[in-house]
Formats: sequence, structure tokens, C-alpha cells
Amino acid sequence: MIISLHDPLVIREKLLHAGVLKRINPFALSGKARVRARWNQPDETIRHWYQVPAVISRLNRRISGDPKVNFHDFVCRDYLSDGKKRRALALGCGSGHRELDWARRGVFDEILGLDLAPDRIARANDRAAEQNLSSIVRFEVTDVHALQARAEKFDVVLFEHSLHHLSDVKGVLTRIKTILAPDGLLVVDEFIGPRRFQWTRKQLALADGLMLGIPARYRRFVNSTRTKNRNLRAGALLMWLNDPSEAIESDVILREICDQFDILSRHEYGGTIAQLLFQDIAHHFVVDDGENVSWANRILDAEEQLIANGLLTHDYAAFVCRTPKS
Repeated sequence: MIISLHDPLVIREKLLHAGVLKRINPFALSGKARVRARWNQPDETIRHWYQVPAVISRLNRRISGDPKVNFHDFVCRDYLSDGKKRRALALGCGSGHRELDWARRGVFDEILGLDLAPDRIARANDRAAEQNLSSIVRFEVTDVHALQARAEKFDVVLFEHSLHHLSDVKGVLTRIKTILAPDGLLVVDEFIGPRRFQWTRKQLALADGLMLGIPARYRRFVNSTRTKNRNLRAGALLMWLNDPSEAIESDVILREICDQFDILSRHEYGGTIAQLLFQDIAHHFVVDDGENVSWANRILDAEEQLIANGLLTHDYAAFVCRTPKS
């Protein structure tokens, strides 16, 4: 699919969202320039599934078995609690909030975060200084595809919702194996679903059916009086214009990780329905009003059941991996 019949609706939604033109530049001459423009201006509006407390608790349980133990907690507890000195490399670090969380935990002596967006890197370094963490974590503007130029080794390489923005996933992971120290760990938390967010017809139909059961008051778009009545699939052309890096090879991530690394821990955690349903209406489910959390949990229960019955697969997964012994 190159152009979707829904694209005019998607474009309209984007143009009605205040500040969107600051975040995209579809007329930039290169794909890299469009990616930089897209990610230099973060959108902190509550609009995504992973911002919903009920979702956070459910994802924690799917990964660690405990709704109060998140992925970082799990990795620290099971893999980084031996007190060893470690250097970490975080690829696609954005504004650095995940790296700063790692730094506060005291499991790394050094963390280097790399990202293509200069404004985000500047904010990340400012935050590290403000939180007195600059001695542990630093951030640099670097194209992750230039990793082959780096000679130093790292004990842990982190991909957290960034690997799906990279092309040549196979080549990137091959280079990661040369960067990891012996017995080093690859830690991944990623979108592994359809390339370019080209949701399947079954996925959209099931999401739409569940959505229409939710009271209309919980389906009003963020910063709008309009109501969300269906889930749209943007055309691949629009996805490319908006952000050429978005889910560019997401559909091969699971295969390549399994082919190239020894998997120490693998936890798939859905998102196939929840990501679509909560998009742009997540703000209704943040503060418990006595009913909205119940609806959020119904959505999550339904997704789990659909996956358990084989009608859907997972679109997200978290891994801890090691380079195979030669």
C-alpha cells in the first residue's frame, strides 16, 4: 500500500493538532533531515497507550510478573545486581529520560546516549547536569548507522523503542556484536509489529469493534470536542513523508534478534489492539474516575484473550540477549 483512502483524514487530524508543523518537515530534501525535524520537537501531550497507568501496570506484569516491577527494575534485579563495573551504550536515546533512569539506579559506571536530533541531545545533557548525573551519563549527536567507526567496547547495549527506527536491522545487530564486550548484554524493548504501521484488516476490525463499545465520552480526541469512531491506517507514502524512519523494518526485528543472539529473557506484551484504541484518547484514562479504568482493563483483557486464541500476535516485546559463544 502506497496511499491510503484514509490519508486525507489522517492529514486533517494532524493539521488540527496544534504544534504539529513544528514536529514535521515533509519538504526537507533528505530522509535524514525529515527524521531530525520530526524528533527535534517532542510531543509531550498525553495521547499514547503507554501513558495510561492501567496499561503500565499490565505491561509490567506481562514482562516481570509484577505490576509494580517495570522492565528496568526487572533487568537490574535479574542481570545487573552483581556490582560489576559496566559501560552502557544507548542507541536512539532521544531526550534521555530512560538513560537518566538507568543512571539513577547505580548499575552503570558510564552511559553514552546517541541520537540524531541535536535539540533532544542538548535537552538530555541539560537534564543530566540538573540531576547531577553528568559524571555517569553523557549524550552525543551521532547517526547510529555510523557505529562501525567506534572502536571501544560496551558491556551493555540498549535499544528502547529506537531499533524500529533503523534501517538494515540485520546489519545494525551484526555491528552490535562487534561493539559488545565478551559476555555483554543486548537489552531491547521494541515495537516488532507491521512495517510502517500498516495494521492488518483483522487488527483494525477487532479494534474498531471494541472501540464502539466504549462510551463516547471516553473517545473524544485530545484537545478537541470530536469523537474517535474508528482506527485509521495511514498510507506508506504519508508515513514516509511524516517520518521516514518510523517502523522502517520493524517486522524483521524479532527474527534478527533470535537469529543473531542467545535469548536470555523474552517477554512479548501485546499492543496489537491497545496501541490503536488508546491513540489520541489516552488522556481519558489517566485519572481514575471510577469507570474509565474499568474500560481500560476491558480493552487489555480483550487483547490478551485475542492473542491467547491465536487471532492476533504481539506487536511489542522486551528482550535480554547475549552474543552467542563462538
